[in-house]
Amino acid sequence: MKVTVIMTCWKRFKNIEKIIDVFLKEPEVDEIIIWDNSQELKTDKPVTVIKSNKNYGANVRFAVAAIAKNDNILYCDDDIMPHKGIVSDLMRCYSKNSAVGIYGRNFTDC
Repeated sequence: MKVTVIMTCWKRFKNIEKIIDVFLKEPEVDEIIIWDNSQELKTDKPVTVIKSNKNYGANVRFAVAAIAKNDNILYCDDDIMPHKGIVSDLMRCYSKNSAVGIYGRNFTDC
């Protein structure tokens, strides 16, 4: 099962390259789309960056899902550092009749 990661960012670039790298190494992830609310994000990573001249906040990520190539979407922000295996951990808890997520910065088993 393939996953598209959709991330919103706004001027929190300190860890953005590290966050992207974690997701690029996840075998389930074959697409990363970043909505940049600041128009300032610069990366050479193989991701799609959409630059906005208006800060739409985090809710814009739901609209971005319309252009994702996968039905399975993982939403994240630019201030959460995922761990290796995060996608498989989430997919282990996923079923067709549920949504799976993490709120905050505490990664625990389902």
